[in-house]
Amino acid sequence: HGSSMCVILMGVLCCSGCEEQAGFLGFLLQARRVSDHQIVGTFVFTPPHSKLMTCSEEADTVTHSDKSRKRNLWFEWRAPAQPAGDIRFL
Repeated sequence: HGSSMCVILMGVLCCSGCEEQAGFLGFLLQARRVSDHQIVGTFVFTPPHSKLMTCSEEADTVTHSDKSRKRNLWFEWRAPAQPAGDIRFL
């Protein structure tokens, strides 16, 4: 299996989802506080073939919207207004 890697550059979350040419079909992405695993922040831009979801608050989760093959995806994520500490994207 390939690996995935995400980096944050000025509020834009850039994910390379798979090293294999075949790509991947589905995903679910959330930003979670490391200390208590609470979902934090919201997504404000999603790439084609994806959609926003509401788990704890509106637009806090993004997932695939169809079974098309995907390789590299870019998301824009907005951090919460109050500092949240260390965050992990899962």
